[in-house]
Amino acid sequence: MSDFRSRQLKKNEKQTRRRERRSGRPFGEGKKEDSMPERLRRIAAEQKAVSDWLPLDNAALIFPASENADMSSMFRVGALLNEPIDPVELQYAVNEVVPRFPGLCATLKGGFFRYYLEPSATPLVVQEESEFPMRPIPLDTRHHMVRVLYYGNAVAAEFFHVATDGNGGIVFLNTLIACYLRRKGVFVGEGANCLDTRDRPRPEELSDSYKKVYDGKTKKDKRETKAYHMHGKKLPATMLAVIQGVLNADELNAAAKSRNLTVGELLTAVLAYAVDAERAFYMRGKNHPIVVNIPVNLRKVFPSETLRNFVAIMPVRVECGSDFETIEKTVREQFAHMRSEQYLRGYVNYNVNVEKNKLFVALPLPLKNVGMKAVLKLYSDRVTTTTFSNLGRIAAPKEFEGHVLRYDFYLGPNRCQLTNLCAAAYNNNVVLSFSRYRQETGVEKYFFRKLSELGVSVTLESNCEL
Repeated sequence: MSDFRSRQLKKNEKQTRRRERRSGRPFGEGKKEDSMPERLRRIAAEQKAVSDWLPLDNAALIFPASENADMSSMFRVGALLNEPIDPVELQYAVNEVVPRFPGLCATLKGGFFRYYLEPSATPLVVQEESEFPMRPIPLDTRHHMVRVLYYGNAVAAEFFHVATDGNGGIVFLNTLIACYLRRKGVFVGEGANCLDTRDRPRPEELSDSYKKVYDGKTKKDKRETKAYHMHGKKLPATMLAVIQGVLNADELNAAAKSRNLTVGELLTAVLAYAVDAERAFYMRGKNHPIVVNIPVNLRKVFPSETLRNFVAIMPVRVECGSDFETIEKTVREQFAHMRSEQYLRGYVNYNVNVEKNKLFVALPLPLKNVGMKAVLKLYSDRVTTTTFSNLGRIAAPKEFEGHVLRYDFYLGPNRCQLTNLCAAAYNNNVVLSFSRYRQETGVEKYFFRKLSELGVSVTLESNCEL
């Protein structure tokens, strides 16, 4: 046993003895043991509260208005470890992480004119996963904007999108895993996408970076058109079906390179092809284009350390009935145009201008919500077929190797985007996750069949029958 592991385990035992004595339940006595949920709640009660409130960032403004029974504004990041999760040590790790993330470990409240985040009235308690993923998070002072779950060897964090984006979610998850591994006696040093919980939150981590990019000059590229929508029989409101394909990263990179595409471009093209193949199978009309929304991490274009939302959306449009080579060419050209700094700054300017609009500022919150719901229905839902969100290759501390096998990531679909796709790569594994709100699986079947034709082997997993 290493010196670090030995010292850490002795420290954990001493902490447990002190906590048990303070709670009136001496260590080692033969009293009736608490159930695991009760024990986790008792440990969570020692959490230090986050001490300040925060306004919502620009991208988060629409999410509270969009949350309802059949539409999710949530996402999930998870990791598969090489051994079963110890829920007690995970809860102690959560206690350590919560004060470091005041923008994530908070609750949503509504004022007279706008929503804001403030400390939750209750601690964040780890839960064993026993239901379908991404159950709605109630919007009240007793619930955080994040939920931490474990099951077997897996640990996951589910977020209401008000709190952060995928990048912030990965930083939170990595920091949590690092604290957990240290408590299990594994030395974890500094690394990418991982914060030191001994540090205080820095102002730049809590900043609204949209306003820093805003220049008020660059115009948005306006090309919105009504999009094709997938059809199908909806699943029950509490059920989210997930199909995951685990791929070899080297094979996927080789397939993309052979077609003069990036991995993101290839997967976008295959997704559009799969949606169109299902449309043709059911002989549905092709009057409207397939529009795949691609979230872009703006930190790669405009340097920022914020842990809050900082993404833009690229709507990639493909005409129905196109062959695969035409789809590839269309996707390549649109990616080149929309990844430019000018396009992304125009996107940011448009959204910040809406927030700065004097009428919008003066409206009371209930009227803002009515307006936001109308915008969501008439604009966002109308012009989108599906979303493909790609975290890319996830950076993590080098000590995670051998302990973290892979990551996964997926979004909650909504009433118009019945099927979405997400990707996360780590340790030469690429996990592609389809989350769907309908019974039909045609898009997934065409998608993975096409990848196999391109020479990429796929292992499928699902939380329901395929």
